[in-house]
Amino acid sequence: MVDANNYYPNRDGHVGELDADETTSTEMLASQLPDATLLKAFNTMYYGTLASAGKSDAPSDERLAIYLAGDDPSAKGIVSELIEQIGFAPVDTGDLAHGGRLQQPGSPIYANDVTAAEARRILAGLSS
Repeated sequence: MVDANNYYPNRDGHVGELDADETTSTEMLASQLPDATLLKAFNTMYYGTLASAGKSDAPSDERLAIYLAGDDPSAKGIVSELIEQIGFAPVDTGDLAHGGRLQQPGSPIYANDVTAAEARRILAGLSS
């Protein structure tokens, strides 16, 4: 399962654990679906860009990045292939807890449409 949702307290209502940054909305969803393999993806890009900016013929580093996070390497591989098929470049932000947190509204990669090469530079700067 791919979680493309974002938590906005003013829209969704305040949730203590989320507001206190004790967990992410994706981790909370995962706890409700214990038998599901869950990834976070497709949540940092405006839907209009997602619908129109895919470039299947461009080299991967020149495509816009779609970030993904999760704990299952096999599931990440499947979602990465889907991202490539629709003309974007998959950029892995890590596991569901840390990588999912990097994709939340307000983070440096949220709503920041950049190429895969630029995305990796941004992520490298966040980890240093």
